[in-house]
Amino acid sequence: MGDALKKVQAGQPLLVPARAYNTFVDAAQDFLDRREDQGTGSSRDVRHSGIVLVKNASGAARERFDVLGVSGILYSPSDNLLGFKNQPVLTGVVPTVADHVARFVICLAPLADGAIGPALASGVSPVKVDVAEEAHRYADVNNNAAGSLKSGASGAALILWKESGTGEKWAVVRLGLPADPLGGTFAVKVTKDGGDAGSEDADCTFTYTVKDLVGNELGTSMTPKRPRFTHVEYGQPATDSPGLAYYDDQGDLQLYEAVEEIPETDVCEEE
Repeated sequence: MGDALKKVQAGQPLLVPARAYNTFVDAAQDFLDRREDQGTGSSRDVRHSGIVLVKNASGAARERFDVLGVSGILYSPSDNLLGFKNQPVLTGVVPTVADHVARFVICLAPLADGAIGPALASGVSPVKVDVAEEAHRYADVNNNAAGSLKSGASGAALILWKESGTGEKWAVVRLGLPADPLGGTFAVKVTKDGGDAGSEDADCTFTYTVKDLVGNELGTSMTPKRPRFTHVEYGQPATDSPGLAYYDDQGDLQLYEAVEEIPETDVCEEE
């Protein structure tokens, strides 16, 4: 090998032995392979860091630290499997409470309408928060608003720090699924929007519109997860009466109970 790779002095004829030429080709191929691996690794590292690519499909330009609700993906595995594996691109729209609770990203750069850029899906970031109550420790999407999150008793963003006072404030948040040391339930307001009270021949089927404590609608036609007695009539709770809700491990809102939904009849069995 040493003779095959012997250097040539100036003025000498250039004769490249087959062994030396093949060594050059192998070295070049190894360089290209390593560069491709580094590119693929870089995509993996970005994705694992919580930074994703998002296409701004909101209909307007977005500023750095604006919020976009995740509405889908730009190309599916059937469209471009290699691109999907290496670096999936999400599509982002103006968030709504109905569709994007716990499904949002924070833009890490200004994005023109239709442009693709980096966004934070998990991790720590500055963001503006519409603070309803100073005691709130969490935040989630602000209905039909991309400029800020909305504070609440629960949410997909834990507020690590925020400016004092209420209204739109700068904050530092940590994105991730809700984590509440008290079990994840939080107070809401409920109003019956469907169903029947039940009777000795039928079960109660009340459903509810659920709002947070400042009046933002979180869900409709929701059935409490707390079990009801069968073939028992229940009293109808007042408008905006108290309830308990939580987010499940998929980030979906669940109504646990309407507190004032109480049986009208004696449900104790006789001895």
